[in-house]
Amino acid sequence: MKCTLLVIVFSACFAFASTANTRNPGNTDLTEVTLETNAKVNDQRISTEVDISDSNLNSQQQKINVTGKIVDATGEPIIGATIVEYGVPTNGTISDVDGNFSISVGQNAALEISYIGYISQQVKAVKGRMLEIILEEDREVLDEVVVVGYGQQRIATVTGAVSQIKTDKITVAPQANVTNMLAGQLPGLVTKQTSGIPGADNSSLNIRGFGSPLVIVDGIETDLNTLDANQIETISILKDGAASIYGARAGHGVILITTKRGKSSKPTVTINSSYTLQGSTRVIRPASSAERAQFEVDKWINSERPLDQLPFTEEEIQKFKDGTDPKYLNTDWFDASIRRFAPQQNQNVTLSGGNEAVKYYGYFGYNTQETILKKNGGNYDRYNFQTNFDAKVTERVTLSMDMQYFNEKRFYPSGADGVGTNNNFWRDLIYGADPTFPSSLPDSEKMAYAGIPYGSPIFGTNSDLSGYQDKNNNITQLKGEVKYDFKYIPGLNAKGSVIFRNNSYDQKVVKKQMDFYTYNADNDQYTLVRSSQDPKFISKASSVNKKIVQQYSLNYTKSLLDAHNLSAMLLYEYHYENGNSVDASRGGFKSMALEELFAGDPSTSANNSSSYDNGRTSWIGRLNYNYMDRYMVETILRADASSRFAKGYRWGYFPSISLGWNVARENFMSDLDLFDNLKARLSYGSSGYDAVANFAYLAGYAYDATYTIGNELISALVPTGLPNINLTWETMKIYNAGIDFSIMDRKLYGEFELFYRLRSGIPGSRTKSLPSTFGAELPVENLNSQSAKGFELRLGTTGKLGNVIYDVTGNIAQSRSKWVDMDEPAYTDPDEIRMYKNSGSYTDRRYGYVFDGLFTSQEEINEWPYTFESLNNDNSSLRPGDVKYKDLNDDGVINWRDQKEIGKGAVPHWTYGLNVLLKYNNFDFSALFQGAFDYTTYIDLEGAPTSVFYSNYWHSERNNSSTALVPRPSGSSTNWLYSDYRNHNTAYVRLKNMSLGYELPNLLLSEIGVERLRIYVAGTNLFTLSTLDKFGIDPEMPEGYGIGVYYPQQFTMSLGCNLTF
Repeated sequence: MKCTLLVIVFSACFAFASTANTRNPGNTDLTEVTLETNAKVNDQRISTEVDISDSNLNSQQQKINVTGKIVDATGEPIIGATIVEYGVPTNGTISDVDGNFSISVGQNAALEISYIGYISQQVKAVKGRMLEIILEEDREVLDEVVVVGYGQQRIATVTGAVSQIKTDKITVAPQANVTNMLAGQLPGLVTKQTSGIPGADNSSLNIRGFGSPLVIVDGIETDLNTLDANQIETISILKDGAASIYGARAGHGVILITTKRGKSSKPTVTINSSYTLQGSTRVIRPASSAERAQFEVDKWINSERPLDQLPFTEEEIQKFKDGTDPKYLNTDWFDASIRRFAPQQNQNVTLSGGNEAVKYYGYFGYNTQETILKKNGGNYDRYNFQTNFDAKVTERVTLSMDMQYFNEKRFYPSGADGVGTNNNFWRDLIYGADPTFPSSLPDSEKMAYAGIPYGSPIFGTNSDLSGYQDKNNNITQLKGEVKYDFKYIPGLNAKGSVIFRNNSYDQKVVKKQMDFYTYNADNDQYTLVRSSQDPKFISKASSVNKKIVQQYSLNYTKSLLDAHNLSAMLLYEYHYENGNSVDASRGGFKSMALEELFAGDPSTSANNSSSYDNGRTSWIGRLNYNYMDRYMVETILRADASSRFAKGYRWGYFPSISLGWNVARENFMSDLDLFDNLKARLSYGSSGYDAVANFAYLAGYAYDATYTIGNELISALVPTGLPNINLTWETMKIYNAGIDFSIMDRKLYGEFELFYRLRSGIPGSRTKSLPSTFGAELPVENLNSQSAKGFELRLGTTGKLGNVIYDVTGNIAQSRSKWVDMDEPAYTDPDEIRMYKNSGSYTDRRYGYVFDGLFTSQEEINEWPYTFESLNNDNSSLRPGDVKYKDLNDDGVINWRDQKEIGKGAVPHWTYGLNVLLKYNNFDFSALFQGAFDYTTYIDLEGAPTSVFYSNYWHSERNNSSTALVPRPSGSSTNWLYSDYRNHNTAYVRLKNMSLGYELPNLLLSEIGVERLRIYVAGTNLFTLSTLDKFGIDPEMPEGYGIGVYYPQQFTMSLGCNLTF
């Protein structure tokens, strides 16, 4: 169905394109139009090498009016190009939507025309003639600016490992969460999406396997999940010493996000609208009545119980399969409570524009998603509002103001503790429902019982029946910035900014209760079986968190002799945050007609509260020097003081130095017309992590101890552990070597990185090396250390084949961490050292037994030359269908010494992506393939009563295979030994997103005043190939649960449009 929808929309786009072409008189070839335009321009254009000295400045007292049009090489108008009278910077204008301009200048004056990404031109002003000016792309300027810590740098001079992605790459297909658009896009960024719950479907982010990175949005630490992708201008990740500029918080790398701002242009309105259908990437069905009945029979037989007392006969099982006897039902509870598709909408509107004096930008976005629960299953709504403006108050003073508001509402059913509780909701409610019970009763006022404590899935998934979770999150952020350019020291400016962020959260949980019945058609009698498990209950919780960030800096740039370029920054930063929370609950409600706490039983009341505050003071210095973009050096020093540590241990110092050499700019390379760019980089940086423990230098107390004083029991304080005033920062030292290259005008381009990181001072307690009789809870210390190393490679090619413009990029990255030193016992046994000693070993090893198949006959068991130590070396309880393991040390006994490394962690060590962008005339196409490998997934097929489980367990007649996915029912306890029978090395490739768009011709749009209209069809998670396909699961499933025991990841199919006028 996914592919069918794409084909239908593509056909519609093509038909529309054919119709549009008929409106082009004579069906003129666009290439011919471009050539004719160029010829006309060349006749009228004045040489760009204008001799300004020939201008008679006195004659400029007499004004002339000059008109013209600014276009690019294809003849398309350039909107917002700046036209200034040379030498008179206060006299200027910008081109309109058609590229036209008009300006009054002095006679014999020159015009200077500029636009970002294009080579500036100077032309003589000519009265009475329409100037047509072609601006050529400056390929060395396009994409030259990359966002780094506290500023921007030209790509040509960047010496750190910085990767950047722009908004066009993350808005290809509508996605509610930005994190899900980053997979496979940037080398070194590891993502994993383990849930599809609307509002909680974000991917975890991990840079180089280091851990969760620091996320900075417009200068303040925040949550990436609160942003709409259409708000974002650029996303940069700092992976090496470049992150040292953020010091205390940058130990796991930094993600920098810059949101959009206004530009010099006419007022422009952009509207993006899309409608999306969501569906599960993998649908795992519950077991049928016949499958469950057969399993119970097999379990009975394997338990060696009397065969004349089987729970079901073969005739009864067949009746379940036939489905014709009303007493032998096969109710599809999954279909009764889960739908195939759920709708999603994304709408946003943008207003931007301005001139050299004032620029403005406004954004409003709305996203709504419904869950896959069938009736009253809840939804997620999000509102994003943003506005900013930049004003040149005086010639030397610039003022910027920003405001952002975010609101999200998550509304889910509260049955079985909510859709996010994997075991309760998905295992016990959705999959646990007994299909032998009917989904409805003749009396529609009575709820049908489904054989489970929660009553039935129809009740638990309906918020009107079971109750609801109503969660509201509000964020307001204000930012003000002032910049002053010093008059007598060119290149020096002072900047100050203050950011205030307020986050308020409110939650209300209402649990309702209903009675459930069965019905006997023979006597027309209803029987009350039970009430739903959870009693009537209400809880409320709220919290408020506030952050204030102040930044004051001096910035200096200087260029000498057009060769020596120097920039420096000195910045002071102050960060303070506090928060408080309160929650309360009551049960014992007689009725839920009044959903307020006071209506409950006072004796069931419970309440709690908490508060916190902390701060950080920082000094940051940065110095950059480059010689003709050939030799580059950057040095950074950051000093942080954190209130989390004791006086004398609060300051941490984090230096960084990086070097760059662009070999392509050397004179000896000038004759080799091959490399556009060939830059070698080397860096060292130190950063920290202060969230190692909250105020662990202070003695902690808890109010939960009971003392006997006289004859009374008194509740009082008790120490929670010993303080440690010596506790301080974790520190990370990272070494990085890289090379950036571009060959033959980016026919081949890319970068390669090698890195090594040493992480020391990881907090821990000496619980392993000290005896348990110490007498107190041990304090937290900076005990442990880790190292990590890996590489990253990105390759791309861009160009044009006929009328097809292409840009194809691919990336691959690998990393893994080791324990350098860890507090642990002094092992002496060789096997204990091999298995348990962590120092010098990888951090994510999985040790277990090696699966050697299932027994398929009693003869095989009798001839098996090994015994299980856990069965007292007695194989008499083993039966066909039980698991056998390899005896790795050849001692004839299967015990703990036969374990080996059977897998790695749940986070991939290898990640890769392939991004394809194509443009043909007015059509555009993009596809992103993303994947990962070298990680392990623990798969428990028995964790839920699914069809996969019941159709794949071993049976002497139906499935007598040594490689059956599940051992025999009620088998030996040794079947559950931790082994590679359930741990599976995982690899996958996924079509992460794909889009096909068509932009209507300007000839059509200009008649109705529209600048741009693009319609598109897009999808995400459309196709996946995985080593876990035989289990029917998604390769990013969460561990620790049975298959299907979670809200599944979603694929999407969208239809949308982008409109600008």
